[in-house]
Amino acid sequence: MNTLWRTNHAWIFHEPVDPTKLNIPDYFDVVKNPMDFGTIKKKLNNNAYNSGEKFIEDLELVFNNCRLYNPPESDVWVIC
Repeated sequence: MNTLWRTNHAWIFHEPVDPTKLNIPDYFDVVKNPMDFGTIKKKLNNNAYNSGEKFIEDLELVFNNCRLYNPPESDVWVIC
């Protein structure tokens, strides 16, 4: 997780999406199960994952949510 955290464009996933700050009020209408790297790191530090599979599911959720919300022609989608 630490290696992924430090990659060039990972900063956009470090914290939960803030729909107010980003002016995307419909975010939670589209994304029903938000996830971000910061939440994953907290879960790792608290031993909240009972399997590597659950960890991978959360990682995939970050990127799946990103692709779900953002249009394919957007810079954010490309980062996903």
